[in-house]
Amino acid sequence: MFSHVVPSPRVALLLSSAGRSSSRRTTLPAALTPSTRLTPSTRLTRLTQLTQCFSTQATAGQAAEGVAVDIPYYFKPTAKNHYDVDGRIKPEMGGGGLRDWLRFFVGGRVLDTLSLATVMVEKTPVQLYNARVLEQEFFADNPTATKRAFFDKYHFVLMQHPSLLTAEDWLESSSGGPPDGMTAPEFAEWQNQSDTPVKHVHSKEITDLLAQLLPTATKQFVPARGVRRGPGDRQFAKVYATNVHSDFPVVYEDFKAKNDWMGVADQLAQYENSDEHRAYVMVNLWRPVLPMTASLQDRPLAFIDPTSVDCEQDFIAIDLVGQLPGGQRYLNLKQNPLHRWYYYPDMTTSEVLVWKQSHFMKEEGQSFTTSSAQTNSLTPVPHSAASIPGTPEDCEARCSFELRVGLLCSTPDGQPATA
Repeated sequence: MFSHVVPSPRVALLLSSAGRSSSRRTTLPAALTPSTRLTPSTRLTRLTQLTQCFSTQATAGQAAEGVAVDIPYYFKPTAKNHYDVDGRIKPEMGGGGLRDWLRFFVGGRVLDTLSLATVMVEKTPVQLYNARVLEQEFFADNPTATKRAFFDKYHFVLMQHPSLLTAEDWLESSSGGPPDGMTAPEFAEWQNQSDTPVKHVHSKEITDLLAQLLPTATKQFVPARGVRRGPGDRQFAKVYATNVHSDFPVVYEDFKAKNDWMGVADQLAQYENSDEHRAYVMVNLWRPVLPMTASLQDRPLAFIDPTSVDCEQDFIAIDLVGQLPGGQRYLNLKQNPLHRWYYYPDMTTSEVLVWKQSHFMKEEGQSFTTSSAQTNSLTPVPHSAASIPGTPEDCEARCSFELRVGLLCSTPDGQPATA
């Protein structure tokens, strides 16, 4: 079923060759082109028109049966469920010197780090389905449904969402290349509280968007910085996330304790200590950004329908030191032929892909406990950059920005109660 191509030990770098996609661009009405500058109030009034436009335009040339692609760096089904990994020896993380190697050999992570090469699969063939077609079919079957309903079912959705930010604004708001020697709390403050265009402009641009998808969200925690990839970035100019992963643990206590660099302790305290807050949701807003002018063909984001993931069997917890202050825990995935892969062809800088990275909730009448938070954790959306066969070699390099936003909701699913 799977192609078990075992890479060399240096595949722990988690880098793969560039991939590209070619298909027809989505055509927008003139009033909705990227050059149109929508105020928040205007955007809200046009939302119905935008939704109708993009939910029905499937890209030509990409059939509903999908396209065959090689997904980079799955794990074999025989992999362990947990690995302790030292990334300080990696040059792209600023390491690789004698001191880094000495710390590596005495740090207790040697076996796990090296054993990754034996369980990682460089290329796994899958069918990659067109999510624009999925949306089109959903709205054909549910003519009165909204983007919110699609998001509630699949935990991902594509939204039309122009931004006023310039290419320089996105670069200024990048979390790549932080000052040296930061502790986890210092990094969290730098990431969440810096004076950036994302903090002062984009945070207001996305308020209505998030309220549309999660109407019972009472608080939005928008950071000042996000991950900006592509030419020009200080750290991620050539580094794309080409491995099947989810950025945060599905175990609530791990989410809370293993990623201090996020700086979400206050958000979680509010969730735990108030009966008003029935859910804590972390969403990712992922988009191509300026200076791109063409639709995205270079390494688009591919993602798994979370309903096809076995949360107990498929995830592998990775404790990684060397990439972020204080270390981090994220998830890789084991190969599973039941995984159903999607992507949105030809995304433009006026579109944003929103998906759930974490969702913890309290059921009706239930106060917070660690066990209840875990029992009621929803499966996130695993993802990876992907190479699409047949793409021109000279296509425009991908420039993308992803912003992780925490929300507190007054209902467990973030949706209004139905009569």
